[in-house]
Amino acid sequence: MKPYNYLLLPILTISLLTSCSKEENIDSPVSLTLRVAGVSLTRAAIDDASDLTSVGIYAVNAETDQQTYGIRPAGIYGKYKPATANGITSLEPENVPTDQTIWLNNEKAIIFSCHPAPANGNSDIKNDPLTGSITLTDPVPTVPVPVAAIEYTSSKTAASNQVDLTQPENDYMYGVEYKNDTYQEKQPYANNGNNMPNGNKGPGQIVSIGLKHVFAKLRLVIKKENSYKGAAAVTSVKYTSKIPVLGSKTRMKLTNGELFDLDNTGSSATDQSYEYTLTSATATTDASATLTITNYAIPCKETSLSGTISLTVDGKPMSVACTNQWERGKIYTYTVTIKPTGLELSGINVVGWQDAAQIPDTNI
Repeated sequence: MKPYNYLLLPILTISLLTSCSKEENIDSPVSLTLRVAGVSLTRAAIDDASDLTSVGIYAVNAETDQQTYGIRPAGIYGKYKPATANGITSLEPENVPTDQTIWLNNEKAIIFSCHPAPANGNSDIKNDPLTGSITLTDPVPTVPVPVAAIEYTSSKTAASNQVDLTQPENDYMYGVEYKNDTYQEKQPYANNGNNMPNGNKGPGQIVSIGLKHVFAKLRLVIKKENSYKGAAAVTSVKYTSKIPVLGSKTRMKLTNGELFDLDNTGSSATDQSYEYTLTSATATTDASATLTITNYAIPCKETSLSGTISLTVDGKPMSVACTNQWERGKIYTYTVTIKPTGLELSGINVVGWQDAAQIPDTNI
């Protein structure tokens, strides 16, 4: 399964109560319902919207003197999951074991979102990125990102010469407002859509969210030059560099996707490795056949780091030097060629995650 490109999630709020009088009740509650736009999913190069594992929604009062959704910066949480009917996939409150619906009234809420939903729900969310304490500042909710989200070491069978370690449930993303065909910097607002006490119309019932990737994605393509006469059976792959890695305290900000409390950072960083032992179907039989390994990576765009790609080919060790400077939401493809003289780094290609689909995302 390929991980997602940016996904556009129109959020529709549907009124469940109607007033018995002619006078509008501005605080009539509405439930938050998420529908996944089918066109954006097709263009995102994923197989089906139902492969979204879960989406966490966190609503926080937009105004400091209001408390409908909690005492700011704390808010209320809901977990949504995919549901498919008549070929259309929407996101609905999980409601197991308790009601996960986000209810909105006339007070404005900032809508934070993340994929996947945090494993322990609301208890995983902290409202201060440094200490976890609640303060009367702008809300910066954070969620944990587990070490297991990136598979650094593993033994795999390369089916059809492909090893894809980018599982959809580990594709961490955060949501921003999507407006005028553009991803905004901030999160959207929502309320029940009724007139505000000052007479102005509220942000209302339709809110579009674009989910943005937190990780970079790495793709190692291993090819065989015609002049190499061996079978080119690759039985181990290793990439080593002073890269940051996920730690037991790593968290993600729902405001901008920033990862903090990473391990192996700064001047004390040591060599870390992606290391895979491969079995079966790993022989490149001619120049056109390739072995491709795909995985997530922690962004490290501030500093260009040197690294080494090491392979065991036909029982012999081979290696080649490379550099990395990875940004979130981009795919980095390293092409390595097996030659009689050893390995050659044939090129590094960089594209945005959405460019891999060859068709730009479109909001509905």
